[in-house]
Amino acid sequence: MQSGWRLMALLTATLGLGLSLVQSAGLPERLDWAPALWLSATGHGRHYVGAGPLAALLDVAPILACAVLARLQRDLPGFVWTAAAAGLFAASLVAWTLLVLPMIELMAGWPVSGPPSDFPLVRDQWETGHAAMAALKLAGFAALAWGQVVARRPARETGLAETPRRRLHLPSDRIFR
Repeated sequence: MQSGWRLMALLTATLGLGLSLVQSAGLPERLDWAPALWLSATGHGRHYVGAGPLAALLDVAPILACAVLARLQRDLPGFVWTAAAAGLFAASLVAWTLLVLPMIELMAGWPVSGPPSDFPLVRDQWETGHAAMAALKLAGFAALAWGQVVARRPARETGLAETPRRRLHLPSDRIFR
């Protein structure tokens, strides 16, 4: 079961990171584009209509998969790294919600004839939000990958001593012996 969740976490994290890196790769060039070109490629041109549902899935799936995997690995040395990965992927979704979504909503009301005077501020926040998401996803992927490497190593190599599970002794145990 853990192997299946490990695969799901790594696969969804890789695909989500890939989409974000592709989005961010063109950032320097897009900042030099004329407003009409930028809008046609990103907003009014409906370039991202097909990618939207896939991107949404690949923003949420790694969070869930990493959280389930962390729960399954709670007794392994890689637990902290896997839990951190879930948190970093969640932070990337928060960054999208706080930085990108408001700009999408703002741009939806713009006339097709041309952008308003605050276009550079909106464009820069939209682009910065996507870059922040890519950075958080990269950190999340690194944490997830390292967590899986550490989780697979014997305890003597990780520096963590194996602690046997101890039975919890309740006061009632003494009474009913």
